[in-house]
Amino acid sequence: MTVKSRPIVIAALVSLLIVAFLPLLQGLAAESLATTQTAQPSGADASSSLAVQRLSIGYIFNRGGVVMYVLAAMSILGLALIIYHFMILNPGQIVPPDFLSGIISSINARDWKEVRDACAATPCPLASVVLAGLSQAETAQDAGAAPAIKEMIEAEGSRQAVEIQVRPQYLLDLAILSPMVGLLGSVFGMFTAFNAVALDAAKAKPILLASGVSEALFATAGGLIIGIPAMAFYGFFRSRATRLVSGLEVASTEVLTAFTRGRRL
Repeated sequence: MTVKSRPIVIAALVSLLIVAFLPLLQGLAAESLATTQTAQPSGADASSSLAVQRLSIGYIFNRGGVVMYVLAAMSILGLALIIYHFMILNPGQIVPPDFLSGIISSINARDWKEVRDACAATPCPLASVVLAGLSQAETAQDAGAAPAIKEMIEAEGSRQAVEIQVRPQYLLDLAILSPMVGLLGSVFGMFTAFNAVALDAAKAKPILLASGVSEALFATAGGLIIGIPAMAFYGFFRSRATRLVSGLEVASTEVLTAFTRGRRL
């Protein structure tokens, strides 16, 4: 397993575990709620039990129609993306402080082998920027190499900044698509409801009509339940990515200064 793929695997496993234990936690909560209401009259007990049943995950999933399977997969994906971004979008993963100070010292000492080994041991966006400048510093020893080093560092820094800022885009895509999938489920539910009106069996009409409307409402709610948190976390991670890019720019400037020290720009 590579270092870059490790956060993805961890995020996926954690999200699957959370989804797997969520029904158990809800069952425990429902049992606790039922225990606290034992002193109520029998009529209140019946209505409370019905309310707990209707709020269960299984009930909502079954009443939401076929699109609930798609929404369930999207919810797992969204949870994995949120965990993944919490792991990746932090200063320690973009510009590790100890790595920066060690790299600056090695560059000042012109120990290129130590610089390359440190970058290989700590893969991060800053390491990619350092390696871009190192490729020029190793081959060009004259004073005219400074502009080439600067150009390489700026180009790689811009590429890494774009990559950092694009990462939260997947959450935005999920926030846009999930309500649309829920709307598709609403259309299917309304098909069921309108089809009930066309049936000849008059006694079945109210039941089928209510079932179709219920399916439409649950599908719409499922899409919004996924889309709203995804949009909120997208805004949060977008702001965090902007701050991290600013930190990467500052660190890249320090690296550039170390590379060009003693050279004429």
